[in-house]
Amino acid sequence: MLDPVLLDAATHPMRSGSPEVWHDDLAAGHLAYPVRCEGLKLYGPRPIGAVQLTLQQVPSPSTSLVFDAWLVGPDGPWCSFRWTEAVTPAGPLLGLPAPKRRAMVFDRQPVSDAVVGLPHPEGGWVVRRADLVEPLPGTVVAQCCTDAERATYRALPAEERIGWSVARLAAKEAIRRHLRDRTGRDVHPATLGLLAMRPDRYVLVTCPSLTAQEWVDHLGPTRWHLCIDPGTSEARAWLRPADDRGRPPFAGLAVPATRGDE
Repeated sequence: MLDPVLLDAATHPMRSGSPEVWHDDLAAGHLAYPVRCEGLKLYGPRPIGAVQLTLQQVPSPSTSLVFDAWLVGPDGPWCSFRWTEAVTPAGPLLGLPAPKRRAMVFDRQPVSDAVVGLPHPEGGWVVRRADLVEPLPGTVVAQCCTDAERATYRALPAEERIGWSVARLAAKEAIRRHLRDRTGRDVHPATLGLLAMRPDRYVLVTCPSLTAQEWVDHLGPTRWHLCIDPGTSEARAWLRPADDRGRPPFAGLAVPATRGDE
């Protein structure tokens, strides 16, 4: 195994988070992932002290990055290898510029232009399968969902995951836009814990950044209905005011009494 410290020292300068710096014909919004290490040679024990890296890019198509790396310690050459990374679209969140990516993905801070999907012409928000650009399946869900939601996603059969994802993400983005319009501030989608009461109605059950009064005023089900138009490859979500009697969206459902209700 390559020494972790020296491996990081050799690969971090490759700028895998912004591979467009190496290819003039590559747009921003991509990531590079290691796929191959060739010709690894170790010339002695792990060096002690400063290690110098020499990195040379090897010509390659814009779908990959290839480098030759040499690591030299105080006593001379220690390690050399050829490193290959695959370049892939990063998606709506990982493809953000570095400062926004750090804020949204690592610090869990909302970034208003970091969204999945688009506003719907008739109101609300729509997320399509094509919006789920991700290096690995489930990457966008991992960035936008709570722990409980991610567990639900993992338990689903593979054929149901896209439908679940687009509906859940559309609901979260509809809430974010609703709050931006009404309060002037944003929330991170991963802080929005949703409960699907039925396929076309969700309820927000957790959001630590909202006060109880804000939840009642702007998202409480007696005042607002979170509506979903679900589909297998796309979904639309929107909030509409409750009727004059303030009935919750599930008032028509029969709920059996429990001893506690008595």
